[in-house]
Amino acid sequence: MKKSVISTFTIVTIGLLLNISSCTKPSFVELFKNGAKEIAVFSSFDSMNMYNAVWVSAMQKADNLDSSYRISMNASFKDTITKIPVSFTSVSINARTVLPGADHQFSFVYSGTNLTEGLNLYGTNVKVKIVGATSTDTLTRLVYMPKRIVHFTKEVPIYKLDVANNLTVKWATDPACTWGYVGIRLIYNAEESQYMRGGATTFASGLPSVDTALTYVVPDNGSYTINKTDLQVFKSNSIVRFQMVRGTEVVAVLPVSQKRVFIFATSAAYSSTMTVSCSAIWQNTGVVSCEKDDSGNNTGNQLVQQKDVSTCSATYGQLRNSVVFNKTACPLH
Repeated sequence: MKKSVISTFTIVTIGLLLNISSCTKPSFVELFKNGAKEIAVFSSFDSMNMYNAVWVSAMQKADNLDSSYRISMNASFKDTITKIPVSFTSVSINARTVLPGADHQFSFVYSGTNLTEGLNLYGTNVKVKIVGATSTDTLTRLVYMPKRIVHFTKEVPIYKLDVANNLTVKWATDPACTWGYVGIRLIYNAEESQYMRGGATTFASGLPSVDTALTYVVPDNGSYTINKTDLQVFKSNSIVRFQMVRGTEVVAVLPVSQKRVFIFATSAAYSSTMTVSCSAIWQNTGVVSCEKDDSGNNTGNQLVQQKDVSTCSATYGQLRNSVVFNKTACPLH
């Protein structure tokens, strides 16, 4: 199946969130604690894959030039056997009640004059009320919406990723988030990279044809360093995206229908696309000599031999001389 190019606006969330296929599916918190490390990326909300779930999602696009938000609520309830959406009366987020669409799905985006209302969800216990097919089939639960991951956008890597060096990622911690972890992901999309580098009619040669991702689930302590050895899975001139996410959840059972409902709240951030490069790392080899003029006399310059030790650099293994004026080591005569 041909992969679609990831759109500029990308929704980031925990992979399990949109892959609930049975009412006994373990939570994303349980899976992550047991070592599952997949974070999924979706260009839009995919209600077809949701099963009895309410998702409150807050996303921040962050770089040093721009910080924008998309905050939304989406919900879907399906028949246990047929997986066909069933009619529920309403879903409320705090004081806001959302009614189902013609397809029985629930969706609301906090935008325009409602954006402040959405931003105020960060770092609070959000009251979620679900009214089933009848008013008696109702439940109300609190789910914690984690704080913004990014407070200082300059700390988000943007535009360029130099894989010759380690990448230290920083974020704002949230001790109140009971999950206690942050998911970090760097994604290479083959079709997007080849298309953008090769143009509309010709894909760029030399770039991998298979999507690649680095995924880390780390303690929510505010900092993590990705080793350059890991980063060098990405090839020079390719395009990657950076994302972070954390979340909480509540699992509840409607009193009449006995439907098990997953209520998720996720706080995520993502960057602009980054172009991969690999700079040379020149190290002294210990070989030094004095520069001579055409007459064989010292010029006062000392030649310090260096070698490029950056394995992904185009000049890896090559030698060069660094010139240092040092008339003590290379006296003029």
